[in-house]
Amino acid sequence: MDVPWWAEVPRHHVAHLDGPGSGREAPESLRYRRRMNARTRTVLHLLAATGSIGIAGLVAWAWLSPQIRLDTALTLTVFLVPWVVIGGPYLMHLAASARSERHAQELWRDHGRRARRFAGTVTDRDVRTTDEGQVSLFRVRVTGLPAAVFPGGEVAAAWRPFPRAGDYLLQSQVPGAGAPARVWRVPGLPDSPVVVELTDPTVVTPAPGGGEVVHGGD
Repeated sequence: MDVPWWAEVPRHHVAHLDGPGSGREAPESLRYRRRMNARTRTVLHLLAATGSIGIAGLVAWAWLSPQIRLDTALTLTVFLVPWVVIGGPYLMHLAASARSERHAQELWRDHGRRARRFAGTVTDRDVRTTDEGQVSLFRVRVTGLPAAVFPGGEVAAAWRPFPRAGDYLLQSQVPGAGAPARVWRVPGLPDSPVVVELTDPTVVTPAPGGGEVVHGGD
């Protein structure tokens, strides 16, 4: 079964949504959302480990104790074990994502000033929304890039909001197929972060000689 293009977007491939006129210089930051610091992560992992040991002990006691009915032991198992089975891998995933983003941010901080800009075109997009219809994540595939720099002449990147008010988008703000993209990458740097700069298609600016220009594509 073929894997969708948007299912394997690396964490260091990020999309930025900006107004017209940006893109003359390489972005200063990858704009990752703020994550927990090392001390907070350590405390959280200790609490998770303690909770997992406690849950395992409680479930074992429920099955071994003659005072606990079988249906009660089964209920405890069904409700508590998933917290261990799901919670542990989820914390590991968060930790791995944080390490990947931290490494990418360090690379961009040290080498981003050498990044080159390439022009491409959005050919596909994948948009995820909240229950209220706001955009919580979108991914784009950009083609028309030099194959010597980007495998297959294309690249995919993802936009994620910062977890504060006003950072979510409307679906009309997500550039569609045909929209121009500015793609930044550091030549010769293995695992270089990639920044795909896009223009909000709802932004309107005055056109030379009068009138208005709507930026972006459908």
